[in-house]
Amino acid sequence: MHRENHSGTYHVVLTKYNAAFTDVLTDADRNVATPWLDSRFQLFVEGPLRSMRLQDRRPDQWLLFLDARTPTAQLDALLDAVGDDAELVLIAGHLTDTRVAQEVGARLPKGTRQLVTTRLDSDDALGVDMLRRVQEFAPSYEGFLNPALGLQISGRAVLLRWDRSGAFMSYIERVEPSQPVTTVFCIEHYLARSVAPVRRLPGINYVQVIHGGNLSNQLEGIRVPRRWASGRVGFDPVGADTTAGPRPTLAVLARAAARMVYRELVSAVRGR
Repeated sequence: MHRENHSGTYHVVLTKYNAAFTDVLTDADRNVATPWLDSRFQLFVEGPLRSMRLQDRRPDQWLLFLDARTPTAQLDALLDAVGDDAELVLIAGHLTDTRVAQEVGARLPKGTRQLVTTRLDSDDALGVDMLRRVQEFAPSYEGFLNPALGLQISGRAVLLRWDRSGAFMSYIERVEPSQPVTTVFCIEHYLARSVAPVRRLPGINYVQVIHGGNLSNQLEGIRVPRRWASGRVGFDPVGADTTAGPRPTLAVLARAAARMVYRELVSAVRGR
């Protein structure tokens, strides 16, 4: 039986830990291999888990989606690490946006009128103010919230990054008793504007770590001092691993600076 939700708003953070989406069939076996899971565990503890425990306003729930074939030893280590901070959801087969929505909907307390869902990858982190900022939008807005400004970490380099439709979006939706919820996974983040309004979330809100397993991410940003970045997100964004990742070249930094200035000017003109 669902407990009563007297506030009417319920906030869930969603993390795909090692469950495979339908479009990554070749990754399915790798995602339950012990070496890969060992490296993922260390990234998760240092990034997402640390940053979630530092949030100045916690979500109501944090769901971690795992492949049901994950070895018992890995599950036990993860359970010990997260404690009561997150719930592990085991997925047999591929994880779809519909399955995510079903799992969230099944956990909504009675009386929930508004659902807020936030994406957080298992190797990244959130600035300590981000979830509070998201929740402050909930009473007066429906649609996507895009934390346009964040940090990229590549080795010891810290870059300030601007992303028009980033992977750290949140989605605020009305809950109708007769209809299923959709969640932030209802659409790829770069296509969000095709299904709902997108507003910019103020502040510097995330930390994306560039490492050997995600070099496909575009390295783009303005180099900033590590101490300055720490003050903006509330913790040292570099963390324990200071060796992985490519070094940003001057050309990359110059192009990124020009793009960021242009995007900021466009956003200011549009008032978003």
